Amino acid sequence: LIPALQGTFPGVNIQGCYFHFCQAVLRKVTDLGMRTSYIHEVATKKKVKMLLATAFLPPHDVPVAVELLGRDATGSIAALFNYFRVEWMPPDRLPLWNVYNVNIRTNNDLEGWHFKMNRLAGKRHLGFYELLQLLIDEQGSTETLIQQVTSRRVTASVTDKN
Repeated sequence: LIPALQGTFPGVNIQGCYFHFCQAVLRKVTDLGMRTSYIHEVATKKKVKMLLATAFLPPHDVPVAVELLGRDATGSIAALFNYFRVEWMPPDRLPLWNVYNVNIRTNNDLEGWHFKMNRLAGKRHLGFYELLQLLIDEQGSTETLIQQVTSRRVTASVTDKN
C-alpha cells in the first residue's frame, strides 16, 4: 500500500499512528506471554514504556536508544527487543512510527470524520451516486466552515447527545 500511495502521490509524507504502533507492540507483549508481568511488575512495564517512548526521539537516535534499553534484557524482554528490531527498526519502517516533531500523532481526527460520514450516510453500502452526493455535501459544509473561520464568524455547533 505504501509504495502505491507514494507512486500515486509523489512527495507525500506517510505517517503512521502512534496509538496503533503502541497497540501492535503491546499485542506482541501479550503474544510473548508477558501480559501478567507487564501488569504487575514495575520494571517490566517501565522497560516496555521506555521502548514505546523511543518514538519521540529524533530518528537518528532511536537505534542507539533501543540498543541501550535492550542491552541487559533477558528472556521475554530480550525476545520483545528482538521483535522490535526486526519489525520496527528497518530504515524504511522507522520513519512510519517515529513521531519526533510530529504534531498529529494519531489518526483520531480521520476516524472521527469517518464515523461522521458513516452516520450521515445512514447505511453501510452506498451506491456510487449516493456516495458522490454525500462527498459533495461534505465539501460544501467544509467550504462554509472555511469561510466562517477566515471571516471570524464561526457559529458553534451543538450536538444533542440524548
